[in-house]
Amino acid sequence: MDGQEKEDARRRLAGEGVTERDDGTWADATCPGRRLTAAEVAVARAEDVFGEESEPPEALRLAFGLVDLLDAYRVTGEIRFALADPDDGLPAEAVWDGYRGRPEAPTAGETVPCSLRVDGFEDRGPSAAAFEEVLGRDATRLREDAPAPLPRRARRVPEVSGAVPWPVQLPAYRAAAAVSALRPAVFRGLPDGCHAVYGGLDPAAALDLLTALGLPPDTEHPPAPRRALAAGHANHHRAPHAWTDEPAPARTNAGPGPVGAGGTLRRPWRRSR
Repeated sequence: MDGQEKEDARRRLAGEGVTERDDGTWADATCPGRRLTAAEVAVARAEDVFGEESEPPEALRLAFGLVDLLDAYRVTGEIRFALADPDDGLPAEAVWDGYRGRPEAPTAGETVPCSLRVDGFEDRGPSAAAFEEVLGRDATRLREDAPAPLPRRARRVPEVSGAVPWPVQLPAYRAAAAVSALRPAVFRGLPDGCHAVYGGLDPAAALDLLTALGLPPDTEHPPAPRRALAAGHANHHRAPHAWTDEPAPARTNAGPGPVGAGGTLRRPWRRSR
């Protein structure tokens, strides 16, 4: 993460009449007296970042500078669109460098993790490749004495990667679990895989990993994930009551639903003749 990118983005906006106020709101010379949020500035300005007059590397630096300055998801959307368009010529490795660098910063915004979760990891097509780029391929470098930026990234990425296929996540989780300072992050990341709509852990392997962490059962989260994994559940959306202390609702053969009175199967999707 290059702090210069943020300052360059601030100067670029100032040159266009957009400046930050002391209270954190923004002013635009084209609409005097109006206070804008950072998100509103991003909506108004992000679309112009990858204009025809900008070379792709320069445009990408500006885009990431706006991400750092505004912490607004709208900017990462423009990065994603430009990366998907071969005519834009955006260097993919530079994009991933930007996505790796933000979680390594001592203080990280919410935009890049949100973009990783929504755009990178929940799309089943590129999710495995995205995870490899952001963490997986560097997992073998995790160790007790690793320089601080990589462990910071390894703490932040698992919390948003629950939708990544479990076989892709597992090697990185195992490498992180070997580092004592990263074990709480692994513990927080495992529930994300349980609760993500598209997530699905291998219950036995996840329970083995959870047990090997050696953390107290009540660490940060209730023990429900441990009980659910032990019962063989991979995702709470398929068995929601396995992840809470509430009993499952009683089944009944009466009343509306696919099973009607007398236990006869109803087919509500068929029209009556």
